[in-house]
Amino acid sequence: MKTLSRPEFHRFRLLFPGSLFLAVTAMAQVPTNAPAEDADLYILSPFEVSFDRDTGYVATNTLAGSRLNTSLFDTPASISVMTKDFLEDIGATNVTQAMEYALSAGNDIGGGSANVGATTGNGLIDNDFNFTIRGFRRATQTRDFFETIISGDVFNLERIDIARGPNSILFGIGGPGGIVNITPKRARPGNDFGEVSVITGSWGLRRGAVDVNRGLADGRFGVRANLMIQEAGGYRDFASDDQKRGALAMTWRATDSTTIRFSGEMGSMTQNRVRPWMPWDNISQWEAWGSNFIEFGTPQAPTELGDNRYAQFQSGAGNGLPPLPPDPFWGGEIRSAGHLIQGHFLVALMDGPLAGKVLYSGNSAENARYYRTSSGSNVGGYNSPRNFEDESVFPRRGNITGPGQRVETDYHTIGLVVEQRIGRDLFFEAAANRTTVDRLNQQVVGFAGIGIMYDVTTTLPVFTPDGRYDATIGGPTVGAFGSGFADKLGIPYVETTQGRNALNLNQSIPNPHVGDLLVFSEPSYSDRKTVRDDVRVSGSYQLDLE
Repeated sequence: MKTLSRPEFHRFRLLFPGSLFLAVTAMAQVPTNAPAEDADLYILSPFEVSFDRDTGYVATNTLAGSRLNTSLFDTPASISVMTKDFLEDIGATNVTQAMEYALSAGNDIGGGSANVGATTGNGLIDNDFNFTIRGFRRATQTRDFFETIISGDVFNLERIDIARGPNSILFGIGGPGGIVNITPKRARPGNDFGEVSVITGSWGLRRGAVDVNRGLADGRFGVRANLMIQEAGGYRDFASDDQKRGALAMTWRATDSTTIRFSGEMGSMTQNRVRPWMPWDNISQWEAWGSNFIEFGTPQAPTELGDNRYAQFQSGAGNGLPPLPPDPFWGGEIRSAGHLIQGHFLVALMDGPLAGKVLYSGNSAENARYYRTSSGSNVGGYNSPRNFEDESVFPRRGNITGPGQRVETDYHTIGLVVEQRIGRDLFFEAAANRTTVDRLNQQVVGFAGIGIMYDVTTTLPVFTPDGRYDATIGGPTVGAFGSGFADKLGIPYVETTQGRNALNLNQSIPNPHVGDLLVFSEPSYSDRKTVRDDVRVSGSYQLDLE
């Protein structure tokens, strides 16, 4: 298997405290009208961490341990902090990429919320981020310690706190694996600064961001705006990650003991995220069993031993015949060919002599799955075959689902925090947050259908002027077999010694696509709107026991 590296990218930053100049290192900050002596008297809230104390990759304090500003050294929990400098140096543009560097943690693209135990990739398709910590899937994701389903992006991110292990006993939100918390950028009343960043990279990555902060009212009021636009592809065909986002933050120190903070973010994302593996192998097994080609209308199973005119299993449709010996490698009864995804009785032809025609291809119970393909076999314990690895047939960068599979997300979130100090040691915090996410998930094919196969049907039917098959139904008449099925299709029944519900064409035409690669499509979409409201009230009293 080939190893695929992160896309190469180039970052340019332009910083402007007052006049514009080109910078290579850290952001310049210029205090504006900051009180000379009063700043030394300002008492930091226990519900807030000062990011100015973060030095390079080193963070000294966190809220993740107890929801109070606590030194990491004194926190009895396993907590890692990814600072802004660290995120920039590893080239991460979002939390998903950053989690690749987390301790005892990583990304989980499994079954998502509805089927967390499955490794289907649906977690990747349904949601940008799902994390695993210490082997526990779907770790809790928070934004300012409010649960969130919005994927975090560094354009509006101060740092990431990863708390490993169950800690909800301390402040209510958590999971058995832990939590991943992102802290959005906050307005800084005592500073004026700005930054423009541009990132270009492989696979069509183009990204620009603006970060502007202004201090007003003699350092008591601050406003900060962040904007980001991104266009990106991927190493797989049709992959895309296009985003437009904006954020606004305000901080008002109404009095020496009262601080009010507002934050808001909104964005629109269109993403085609491709499962990071090759399609299912529905070819190799068919080749191992003789590369059989089948005429349209061939019954699925025979009714008499020795009849080799059938398309799939010898012991099919309850005919009482013994199964063929199991294949020593693939397992299960050897069969001639496969079929389109079970349960789908109609086949729509997109081109060729029957372009636009919908064929009724029957189902397993009718023994009449007439349109045949090469076959695969599920791996033991899984509901899918092996992955197809022959890049001479299908390239690794190929994408079965095509450009039509995508997720469109529109979201906005607003939060308000009021911090009040009474005396020197008593603090209260009241926080409220509302998040609205509208997500359209448009799928071309589900997890089980992302396979590659050959079209092995050699002929196609001809139709009468009234749209019926120009054919007769053969085989014995037993219940729904024979005459009953002929009545359903509205064509004659002629009893034969063939397998049940054999479709005998009076005339046929060659299938121009026989031997071509074939993929299955089952378009579907879901539109889901989620609104989440959260309120939190906290109190802290600093008790000096000395």
